[in-house]
Amino acid sequence: MKKLSAKFHLALGLTSIVMTLLLTATMLNLIPDRQNAVMSGRVALAESIASSSTLFISKKDYNSIQSHLEFIIGRHDDLLAASVTRSTDDTPLIIGDEAQIDPHFDTSASTPSTLVMPILQGDTEWGKMALFFTNPNGNGWIQKLQNSRLALIAFCSLLGFTLFYLYLGKMLKALNPSQAVPGRVRSALDTLAEALIVVDGKSNVVLANKAFQTITGESAEALLGKKADEFEWHLSEQHPQEPDAAATDDESQEEKVFPWVQALNTSETVRGADVWLESHNGNWHKFLVNCSPILSGKKASGVLVSLDDVTDLEEKEKELRSARDAAQDANRAKSDFLSNMSHEIRTPMTAILGFTEVLKRGNGASDSDWEKHLGTISSSGKHLLELINDVLDLSKVESGALEVETIDCKPHVVAHDVVQVLRVRAEDKNIGLDIEIPEPLPEVIQTDAGRLRQIITNLVGNAIKFTEEGGVKVILRSFEENGTEKFAIDVKDSGIGMNEQQQAAVFKPFVQADSSITRRFGGTGLGLAISRKLARAMGGDILLSSEADVGTTFTAVIDLVTEGDVKILQPQELFEQVEVAEAEAHANWEFPECKVLVIDDAAENRELLTLVLNDLGIDTETAENGAIGVDMATASDYDVILSDIQMPVMDGYQAVAAMREKGLSQPIIALTANAMKGYEEKILKAGFSHYMTKPIDIDALSKLLAELIGGKKVDKPKESAPATTTNATTAHAATTAANSGDNGGELYYSRLAGSEKLAPVVEKFITRVREQYTEMENANNKRDFTELAALAHWLKGSGGTVGFDQLSQPAKQLEDNAKAGDGAGCSGDLVRIKSIIERLRSGTGTDQSKGREAEITTIDAQDSNHQAVEVVESTLLAKNPSFRPIVAKFLPRLESQLEAMDEAVEEKNFDELAALAHWLKGSGGTVGFAIFTKPAARMEAAAKEGDMEIVTSCLVEIKNYAGRIVVPGNDDSPDVRQSA
Repeated sequence: MKKLSAKFHLALGLTSIVMTLLLTATMLNLIPDRQNAVMSGRVALAESIASSSTLFISKKDYNSIQSHLEFIIGRHDDLLAASVTRSTDDTPLIIGDEAQIDPHFDTSASTPSTLVMPILQGDTEWGKMALFFTNPNGNGWIQKLQNSRLALIAFCSLLGFTLFYLYLGKMLKALNPSQAVPGRVRSALDTLAEALIVVDGKSNVVLANKAFQTITGESAEALLGKKADEFEWHLSEQHPQEPDAAATDDESQEEKVFPWVQALNTSETVRGADVWLESHNGNWHKFLVNCSPILSGKKASGVLVSLDDVTDLEEKEKELRSARDAAQDANRAKSDFLSNMSHEIRTPMTAILGFTEVLKRGNGASDSDWEKHLGTISSSGKHLLELINDVLDLSKVESGALEVETIDCKPHVVAHDVVQVLRVRAEDKNIGLDIEIPEPLPEVIQTDAGRLRQIITNLVGNAIKFTEEGGVKVILRSFEENGTEKFAIDVKDSGIGMNEQQQAAVFKPFVQADSSITRRFGGTGLGLAISRKLARAMGGDILLSSEADVGTTFTAVIDLVTEGDVKILQPQELFEQVEVAEAEAHANWEFPECKVLVIDDAAENRELLTLVLNDLGIDTETAENGAIGVDMATASDYDVILSDIQMPVMDGYQAVAAMREKGLSQPIIALTANAMKGYEEKILKAGFSHYMTKPIDIDALSKLLAELIGGKKVDKPKESAPATTTNATTAHAATTAANSGDNGGELYYSRLAGSEKLAPVVEKFITRVREQYTEMENANNKRDFTELAALAHWLKGSGGTVGFDQLSQPAKQLEDNAKAGDGAGCSGDLVRIKSIIERLRSGTGTDQSKGREAEITTIDAQDSNHQAVEVVESTLLAKNPSFRPIVAKFLPRLESQLEAMDEAVEEKNFDELAALAHWLKGSGGTVGFAIFTKPAARMEAAAKEGDMEIVTSCLVEIKNYAGRIVVPGNDDSPDVRQSA
């Protein structure tokens, strides 16, 4: 049974008191008797009528009696009728409503409704008068009840209870329960930063501390009695104004139960509920709510609610989530960017390696072919360097967007360069690759030449890859779109084409037309995605038109923006400019009498630049650090100064600042190995006038010096190709002849034959392969296919490396059969391999007369442990053998520096290690040993961080490379081999 409230008990008690008072007053006749009062009045009226009637009878005025009675009846509503009866006559005189008179009424006695009064004439009774009144107690039970004292008591009790109940309800709300809390306790609650409220069983607030009052903007008096549910609560973990939280509408809010209501219903503590409350100033606050029920027996009669404001923590958490998401996005962007770059790097590398292989084999014997191939290698190398610079641009990687420059660009020259680089791939597939310009075009437009090169390279490379017959055309044109001039490059092929479904997916990253395309042609599917992104960044797009089995046309569209008066050239004039550009790339310069100062702490750099500048006819002086350079620059008059950045005693920044302070105004060119974008701005602000990265581009340096000093372009007769060209061509022809035809009895000569330096390597391989063949047979007999596959894999790679390409295919077949566990197939493969091994020849001895000789940069040699070793040679010597003295001087310096590194490692001198690594990073690349650049850079960074483990690892790698350096001899000096 539900327990009655205190308010009910109070109202019932007060009503009982009123009832007791009424009963007592009734017993003491303190309450007037209505019936007696009515009867007394009626008796008085009857006596008055009887008295007046006696007067009328004494005067024998009988008519006046009737008139008087009629007047009295009309004046009194409760007097219904009257009758007058003479003693001598039984017939009564009826006045009023006769129907109200009982004809048989008793005239001998009066009743509450009938009063009988005698009428006297003197001392004699003349007759009787009867007055008929309404019943004083009523005719029905309701009237009787209304006229009873019990009804009065019941009415007062019921109405009093109701009024008392409502009155107490209002008064109890108005009472301040907080006054029951001691002042010191309330002061302590008000000092809490945590908001506190106490609600009763109906969720009415009965106590609120200062913190809660501050949030709501209401006083304690205003809050008392207010329902806690009426405040602007929002039951959610998310901010009410966030998009996701907005979806939580009022209906869904109603389904949720406030935590204090839950505590009241369950009489259990509720902890850690998330609730938002809008403050009086419109700001939302998030609270962590704990509700402790106030028990009365087993039932909760109230709840203590604590609200801990965690809004700031929520904001910090949001910032942390945003920072985490930003970091993840940056990592994804970096991964995507590096993946894209790995795809982009393959294109120039293909040209570099392809033409290098052509030159190694001796193809293209004429001087013009050699120059063309070397030019292609150089152009591809520059493109590769641009891509590497993109990878180093960390700000671009973190932002997830490639920067686009707006500079002067000759798109016809860029397109021609790309076609020249990729033509060798087209020729390998026996397809055509041509460039067409069907209409006049601007000479120069404003765009990003590097990005345009990437787009055209991707599109043309893609077209070549998917074209088996016919050819690829690159068409340059312009058109107008919505009032804007556009430049378009159409790349049209006669390849496999695509259907509509394939066209829809082709621009997605890492997606090709379908899986069969990937298996057939390879590739990651990044090129087109990169191209479209770049084109859109340049104000255009990549458009596609294709038909399956007919061909595809990709159209790269960019904004055609020009600056100033730009010439519109005819197609023939554009092609002539291409030829001029090719000529300028290898221009020869003649300089007036001038003097240049080279400041560099690396002796190899000073010697190299001295040799280059002297070849140009420039008088050169050198300084080994910035301090000496400043003294020399102020003591003598130099036309141009070349200065390294990182040097001992005084670095390049300090040196250029000192020179500018002393009033030197001549051009000062910074030479640095730092290729980071944005670094140029720092250098120019320091006082340098120009900037070049290491390794130094000799053609670019020559052109820059010509601009600064006033050099003139001159025509020089082309020098004949190196002697090795003819030898290499002869070697290729001889090797081809020896290896052609069927295999019956033919001898196989290494394509490295003819080189005294490499002959021992080939001979060692022949000995080694015969030993390995015995192990192959043993493995096959034991059915040890794992060992057999490993030996076949070694043969597949090593055979081709030392020039015996005949071994590659059967070795691959053997590896595949061994992995498949096909013993019969392996036995057949071994028979074929044995036949080839028996006819392998190194080309020495009597074979030396064949005169085969090939120029290479890296080969596989065999060390004492029979492991592949890569020979390291200077790429500088491949450009110009006259640099040999510089390279030769570098080797003893390298040996002494390695010894210094060992000592620094023992002493844990990280500063010395960083300086030595920095020297090697710059000097190694300068003399053509770029293989040292990466480990030296890692070693320098690790030394600066004090990481000895990485330093030691890098030093081992550097020593490994140093121990394999080979400097080919010339006619006057033998080969030089550096060992560490």
